[in-house]
Amino acid sequence: MKKQRLAIIFFLLSFILSGSSVLGAETKATVAVIDFETIGTEDYLGRAVAEIMRTELIDTGKYRVVERSQINRVISEQSFQKSGIIDERSATEIGKLLGADLIIIGSVVKLGNAYTINARMIDLKTGEATLGKNVTGTDLNMLTDMTRNLIDSLFQTNRSTVKSGKETYGTYSPPKPIDTYGKILFFDNFSSAKNGWPVYENQPYYDTYFRDGRYFMETKNEKKSLEVIDLPADLPDNFDVELTSSWQSGVTDSAYGLILGRDRNTYYVFGVSGNGQSVIWVTEDDIPRDDAMPWRAGTAKVSDGKYVENTQKVEVRGSSLSYHVNGTFLTTIHGSIPLKVVGVCVSRQQKVAFHMLKITQR
Repeated sequence: MKKQRLAIIFFLLSFILSGSSVLGAETKATVAVIDFETIGTEDYLGRAVAEIMRTELIDTGKYRVVERSQINRVISEQSFQKSGIIDERSATEIGKLLGADLIIIGSVVKLGNAYTINARMIDLKTGEATLGKNVTGTDLNMLTDMTRNLIDSLFQTNRSTVKSGKETYGTYSPPKPIDTYGKILFFDNFSSAKNGWPVYENQPYYDTYFRDGRYFMETKNEKKSLEVIDLPADLPDNFDVELTSSWQSGVTDSAYGLILGRDRNTYYVFGVSGNGQSVIWVTEDDIPRDDAMPWRAGTAKVSDGKYVENTQKVEVRGSSLSYHVNGTFLTTIHGSIPLKVVGVCVSRQQKVAFHMLKITQR
């Protein structure tokens, strides 16, 4: 009897201890990256660097990364100065409200032809900036790689892939040879119509306009509104297209999102909806053909009309198109439509804001 009791006690202790070690092993530090300040250059670069940094940190699998929409919500609700400088004290307050362990702030500075990215990491336990790093380059096509080098310096990871002979990245030397992986082929933060997006205000069927650094599209009937621009010339076989958007108002059970195709009449729609679904539609010669991926519930974020963003990514690998929503792979389709245009669309009566469109070489 005594031996049985001892055996039971030993089993329980072993279970508790092993459970504790498992829980401990799964603990990850939470990191928040605030949009970087820009000095002497375009505002979108600060947002682009922060977004690349978030994506790369998620890809390491070592950290929980706070989403940009959550950061913007705290900044807005607490009346922090979003468009200007957020100092270490404000950043510390924001980080605590977000429940972060580490917060990163920084700047993108242009001097002459050189771009320098400065970053500071703040430990929320002490409220002090424990690390300060910077990287410098002259080619904005290397923005992703410069940001990866910065992450390597801050976190002692190995995300870097490229180093140009004319550029310096602090004291860090990337281990891999020169290639073009990660080169940004196109970037639009929808701050203006510079890339050819049309503006139609107060029209009978749908409106498009720029406001607050976003491109709004509102459909006023039961049809689908869309706008497309030409894809960059001489695209490689392998590239990624990413679109970040937010539902604003209207119906919640119809698609909005990314278009890839031949022209305005023949294309794929990679859509999400306000109630959290995702879909792929195929249209040929302005006639809906089929659902390449039928509606899937629970695959996108349910929208609140203000803060919630969805990021869609299509990985183009030759004729294969792999669809991801908010970092989760959904499906791969094998396309027959030539890809010559990229665009945005809104179906049925709803209003959507488009925040960022990026094309990256892979």
